[in-house]
Order: sequence, then structure tokens, then C-alpha cells
Amino acid sequence: MTDVSFHLEVRPRDTSSRPQYLVVARHVYPPILDVQDDGRGEVFWAVVPPNTDIYDSKDPAGDDWERAFTFFLSNTQFSRGKQLADRLFKHQMLTAKQLSHFYVGYRQLSDVEVNSYTAEKPPPRPYPFQDQINVTLELRSFLSSCAFLQSGSRSWETYGCNVS
Repeated sequence: MTDVSFHLEVRPRDTSSRPQYLVVARHVYPPILDVQDDGRGEVFWAVVPPNTDIYDSKDPAGDDWERAFTFFLSNTQFSRGKQLADRLFKHQMLTAKQLSHFYVGYRQLSDVEVNSYTAEKPPPRPYPFQDQINVTLELRSFLSSCAFLQSGSRSWETYGCNVS
């Protein structure tokens, strides 16, 4: 099942330090940030929340807050990553279960990284920060999809759908 979008909501227990997190994900093999490209597929990343200004929001239960604290991959991105992984690893002796793995990791950004990364300015690779930051989070993850019944059809269709 690759025609799904992926959502990971990250909620810090303590917001007084206004933390940001680097979230990384990849199909089949865990994402590695030690090298520019390890040849094992696309590494997806995002900073959650994108900017610490969200902590100034008066409504931490609102839609803006939820959006800011969610790492999201559209069904198009998720499918592209899965298809690339399938092409890269089709000659390896991997089980169907191994091929269906989707790894997600996160790290709280250090003080010098906060508000530094954007789509135009991604984190450096190799990633230089290795210090451990202990953090307590609440995580919520789910998949969503778009499907419809064509008139006269007995099966669900997904072509043309974009979960964004």
C-alpha cells in the first residue's frame, strides 16, 4: 500500500525552551545523515515546528499548532520514495516485510540550529551534530489516503488523488 500520505505529529511536553526537531524518514533502510548520499534511497526531512514563533500562539490546540508540529509526506512523495526503494533493492534478497519498512527518526535541534533550516537551506550532510539531547515527546502517527468508487465499479480507485 503506497498510495497513502504519512503524518507524524510531534508534541513536546515542555514548551518553555521552544524546541524544534529535525525529523527524517526513509523506506527500507534507516535514514543516515552522516553522508551526502548513501545510495539507499531518498531521505525525507523536515523541521518541526518550522519556526519557533508558533510558541507565541495563544491557541495551542488550534489547526495552526497541529500543522506546525506535523511531519507530513503527501501520497505522491511517499509513493515516489517507495518506488525508488523498490527499484534500488529489487536485486537484494529482502523479504516483503523488509521492503515494507518505513523508518522515522527525530532529534531535538541544538541552540545553534534553531530556526536555521528551511526547504531552501536544508541541514548539512554529513550532519555534524552528534550530541545527545534527552527529550520527552508525545507522538501521533497515521496514514491517510484518497479513494473513490467509479460509477459501475466494484473496486475502490485512487488514480488522480493527491493527499496534501
